[in-house]
Amino acid sequence: MGDNDEHRISDFAVGLVEPVWAADTYNFDNSNFDSSAIRNFKGRDKLLDTDITLQARINTTDTTLPLTLFYDADIPSAAKVGKFWLPTLLSGYNETANSSARGLNPYSSTGALKNFLIPGSDSDVSGGKDLEFLF
Repeated sequence: MGDNDEHRISDFAVGLVEPVWAADTYNFDNSNFDSSAIRNFKGRDKLLDTDITLQARINTTDTTLPLTLFYDADIPSAAKVGKFWLPTLLSGYNETANSSARGLNPYSSTGALKNFLIPGSDSDVSGGKDLEFLF
């Protein structure tokens, strides 16, 4: 691709990986609290600033594909194209990479399900911040 080529969001593997649920130390399914794991990832639900477990599903027949979860908070607007950001440069799509994004490999997997642990000790996992992620 040349430098003048453009990418649309549909050029990416939209739907190849999807989040299933996310939970912190207290908000999980069947907890003793009035809340549970997040299953609707529209940005309205909240988790505490502790370790966060996120489960994702690979929607393909080859579930052995390597998968990395990238996350960050307070992403600079210069690193976004609309609402989207990437941790690396992609010619024709973004002019600035979000180099502060951290990548995680799954700590466990069962078939198409991959579990990631976002550490509560990370400075971006703190009260009042919107944590964004992509695969």
